[in-house]
Amino acid sequence: MSKSVLNKKKSLKGNVTRIKDKVKDKLNGAEIQLYSKKCEQFSEDLSKIFNNILSNCEDEETDKFIEEQLSIQEDIDEIWLSLNSQLIKPNSDTMSKHSNGENVKLPKLSLPSFKGNIQGWLSFRDLFKASVHNNENLTGSMKLQYLKGLLTGDASRVIQSITISDANYLTAWTLLEDRFSNNRDQVFAHLKRFMSIPALQSDSASSILNLIDTTYECVRSLKTLGYEVEQFVEFWELEKIEKPIKSVEEEKCEKHFLKTYSRNSEGRYIVQLPLKKDPECLGESKTSALGSLNSLWRRLSKNPELLSLYRDFMQEYEALGHMELVTDNNEPSTSYYLPHHGVFKPDKTSAKLRVVFNASALSSNGLSLNDIQMNGGLTQEDLFYIMLRFRKHKFVFSADIRKMYRMILVDPQQRDLQRIVWKNGENDTVKTYKLNTVTYGTTSAPYFATRVLHQLVKDEGQCFPLAATVLDSDFYMDDVLTGGDSLEEVRELQIQLIRLLARAGMELHKWRTNASNLRSNISEEKEYSFSCSSETKALGILWDHLTDCFSFKVLPGPQNTKRAVLSNIARIFDPLGLLGPVITVAKIFSQTLWKLKIDWNDSLPEREDEDWERFLNSLHSINQLCIPRHVLCEFLEKLEVHGFADASERAYGAVVCLKSSADERNCVRLLCSKSHVAPLKSISVPKLELCAALLLAQLVKRVLCAIKLEINDIYLWSDSTIVLARIQHEPWELKTFVANRIAAIQELTKKEQWFHVSSGNNPADVLSRGLAPEKLCNNELWWTGPSFLQADFPVPMSAPNSNDDVYLSELKTSKPIFLTLNAREKELFIDCLLSVTNSYLKLIRVMSFIFRFIFNSRNPHSLRSGPLTGDELKVASEYLIKEVQVREYSKEISALKKGNAIPKGSNLRNLNPFIDSNGILRVGGRLEYSNLTDNQKHPIILPESHRLTKLIFVYFHLKNLHVGPQGLLCAVRQKFWPIHGRNLSRKIVNDCITWFRNKPVVANQIMGNLPAERITPTFPFNVCGVDFIGPLLVKPVAQRRITARKMYVAIFVCFVTKAVHFELVTDLTSEAFIGCLKRFFARRGKSAFVYSDNTTNFVGAQSELKRLSDMLKKPDENVSAYLASEEIKWKFSPPRSPNFGGLYEAGVKSFNYHFRTVMKNTKVSIEEILTIISQIEGILNSRPLTPLSCDPTDLNVLTAGHFLIGRPITSVVEPEITDSPDNRLSRWQITTKVGQVIWKR
Repeated sequence: MSKSVLNKKKSLKGNVTRIKDKVKDKLNGAEIQLYSKKCEQFSEDLSKIFNNILSNCEDEETDKFIEEQLSIQEDIDEIWLSLNSQLIKPNSDTMSKHSNGENVKLPKLSLPSFKGNIQGWLSFRDLFKASVHNNENLTGSMKLQYLKGLLTGDASRVIQSITISDANYLTAWTLLEDRFSNNRDQVFAHLKRFMSIPALQSDSASSILNLIDTTYECVRSLKTLGYEVEQFVEFWELEKIEKPIKSVEEEKCEKHFLKTYSRNSEGRYIVQLPLKKDPECLGESKTSALGSLNSLWRRLSKNPELLSLYRDFMQEYEALGHMELVTDNNEPSTSYYLPHHGVFKPDKTSAKLRVVFNASALSSNGLSLNDIQMNGGLTQEDLFYIMLRFRKHKFVFSADIRKMYRMILVDPQQRDLQRIVWKNGENDTVKTYKLNTVTYGTTSAPYFATRVLHQLVKDEGQCFPLAATVLDSDFYMDDVLTGGDSLEEVRELQIQLIRLLARAGMELHKWRTNASNLRSNISEEKEYSFSCSSETKALGILWDHLTDCFSFKVLPGPQNTKRAVLSNIARIFDPLGLLGPVITVAKIFSQTLWKLKIDWNDSLPEREDEDWERFLNSLHSINQLCIPRHVLCEFLEKLEVHGFADASERAYGAVVCLKSSADERNCVRLLCSKSHVAPLKSISVPKLELCAALLLAQLVKRVLCAIKLEINDIYLWSDSTIVLARIQHEPWELKTFVANRIAAIQELTKKEQWFHVSSGNNPADVLSRGLAPEKLCNNELWWTGPSFLQADFPVPMSAPNSNDDVYLSELKTSKPIFLTLNAREKELFIDCLLSVTNSYLKLIRVMSFIFRFIFNSRNPHSLRSGPLTGDELKVASEYLIKEVQVREYSKEISALKKGNAIPKGSNLRNLNPFIDSNGILRVGGRLEYSNLTDNQKHPIILPESHRLTKLIFVYFHLKNLHVGPQGLLCAVRQKFWPIHGRNLSRKIVNDCITWFRNKPVVANQIMGNLPAERITPTFPFNVCGVDFIGPLLVKPVAQRRITARKMYVAIFVCFVTKAVHFELVTDLTSEAFIGCLKRFFARRGKSAFVYSDNTTNFVGAQSELKRLSDMLKKPDENVSAYLASEEIKWKFSPPRSPNFGGLYEAGVKSFNYHFRTVMKNTKVSIEEILTIISQIEGILNSRPLTPLSCDPTDLNVLTAGHFLIGRPITSVVEPEITDSPDNRLSRWQITTKVGQVIWKR
């Protein structure tokens, strides 16, 4: 990185800081304009400078420069904010000029123009409001001038005819608001843009980013408009019936309930409204509530019956204590008034009028009570599960909780948020009331109603085990549908339910049962009377408890428009799919209307109108259906589940039947079904058959979870041999669409459960094709399944056809896998691979995984897995080196392969290179019969300045704990021979920030003569010096909150070979030091002479160093006795002699350099410190003792490790091959064997 760029950065940072200080004072217009231009220039310069820096800096420095760039940018933004604030709030001089009527030319506002595109209206409106509309210092004429200047196209034409004046500004702004602030149009515009995103034509980064940006922009815009985009997924899902996961808001609501709920003395639950915001954010709402009350009274005065019911309802509400009159006329600081209206249902037998409160009514600032409430969702079982269980019981009953919502109290401190206004007569005074209970129309009401029941089970359920189970699983809102297989069980269940709910102040009413013996059962508890009317709705389905049958009543509307068609279809409420074939016909018809793209209120085309009229006329026959509720036979002995799947070109579906057996009698009943229309995008029938099979697998899983009965056998039927054949295969053998669904089917079911059935015996065939209502009533196949199920054993199943062409087309073709690249592609591949990472080791691992993938693709029956092996890493390394050599030394390699001499002028000519058996270019030389390793005798040639060469040098530099240039080159040459390696070694080390920070500044001094002990040949460590390093803070174990102890490192340096040895000493006692000496002598041999400092240089040092001085200068009796017994002479250097002891002082310096470079201030455990000092010892003993030679024919450099183990400590040991026959060895291995045999002798 050039110095000039860094100087520019420094200058820019200084300029920004100076101007930042200046703009804090008041500025005049000229100064604001000047500093604004400078800020623009600063932003441009900042981008250019840091783009240059980031493109040339090392990866380790990138984060630091990015943080610095963000810091400078924040300062520039702060200057902009300061300048803009002075523009918006003029100083007193400007204010006086305005008061004198002088015209001031305001600075040009950088606002975007608006062309009339509805997608851009929200951002333009908000920016214009913030900058101009809400600026009180601008007149209406000035605002209108700004507005007209920013409008173009269609938007400009809206206010084109309005002249500029103060009075006309608000008129113009209102016109724009009315024209473009249409939420519905904006939603359609964003949806249209989202659906119009073009498909990717290429996999370029720009195309993918454009797709992502456009998608997120549309999604964010829709969320801003208040639409939950998560619901859109239902439009394109082929099959899904899984239960959704709780949202973040639902989880927060649950935590709020558990933290805040309580119970009063009567056992009733008291809850706090789950508010997302402080209620003080609500505006005034009483005015709106009074207006709604006046409108309500105008309607009630026209209908005396409705008025009487409404008045009775409100009087009962107050009499029961569910609301109370507010006597204090002073408005509280926080309140909210709920408008209310009546829902009148004349066909109901009980309460025909129900008053509903509107908590979504907006207050004066546009917020409602529901806007600031969390929605906890429903916490009860799915309706589908409850209805399935209702069909399995022999004896059943239904009931609901009387006034369920109003049995739950709201915390008194929050009741002012549930205020209403009411008067008993049209001319009476309006009174204010507070609602004391959970209220219809609030967002959290359904959640509280269901969540309290679950909490009641936890609080009181242990005393009522039967009722607790039912309250948890068989209640849907306030309705219960449950039963049992014996009258005694059901009687006990009724009594427990009544008593359990009474604990929370709730009671059941509207009882229905199919057993007459139950109707007089509970009169002892209270007057809980059973209804005598025959039909009642059981969770939306008509249930006649006298005949114990389900029925349907469909009353279609008169109009034939697209809206009316969908409304009529929605009236057929069938959660179990008992009318599945009829609903399939309706779904297919609605899809047809969707394809025609007619408007909602348009009449149907003639042909479709006739088809719909025909369907409506036959729909009345559904009202004649009588479907038995109970699906099991009496005295059940065996139970089987039979599922059927089928698909047509228009729809697909799944049907589940139960087959129960007792006393050689079989009873088969339709349990439930599920269907989907085929998507608009054309999909082949075999794929739709597969979707049907998956739908069946999911449906059967839900059925098994719901009915909770012991199932003897499960049979899953399909008339598609293609699907059955695919299910028997492994997913990885199939293409993606098929493989994903087969994997899901095999996860939900077993392969052995799938069988073939003919289309004529498949009830799902009726479901997928649809059936007219009048034909459904007498279709035995639909209601009781195929005839063969009535027998004891099913009919024989034909084997799936595995040779079908459609089936085979979905199998993945098995072709040989080759990794073939031409020369250009190979170069690009190598370049891209080398740019993946700055770590040589990571690069080799990436390449190793690529080779493993290729091997596993070619050999699927002998897959490699687990951690990478050394052989795999070696192959990857050799491949990369070989490819780099071929690219850099193509002429030399070509000449060697032809047996020719190296071309003149090549920098490899003096190296006498040759190509080994793996195709790698190595150095020749005359060391064939030395005892060096193959890599040391014939190192691999690395090209000069190549990225791979740099990565290798960085790897060895870090591996050897940031070793210096000479040591780095020595370490690399143990295996490689880099061209001009000395220069590269210096560059790598000098570029290392860690090394540079820890590099000592050395003063060159004239050295004295070496003592005789240094130059007299002897064994390693026969004459050595000792010194102490420390203290070091070490933890006894690697755990948190463990106090670190002070420990020391004793360094022993051989005077002859410069070998070092480190020992960890726990304290400065004589026992610890003697133990240290014993360990040292046991590993390195007993020393004849041990030298240490005179330690007078420790005078005035810290206390720790004084203790070291005392130990070395005056060993106590224990140390002296030990030295005498071992006949070891201890010598001190003369006082005031700085030319003594430099050898072990240099060892201390080297240890501190490596230790501080790696560990810094980290506190480590004993095991970790032992590992670190051992590694440092190995690195120091591998340093060259002699200058490195540039001649590859010279012997390897001498290190202290050669005197200790015969080689550098960090070099790799060659494998033992002395017992291998020569005819199995390569040329290199034979030379290695010769050296090993010589050493054995």
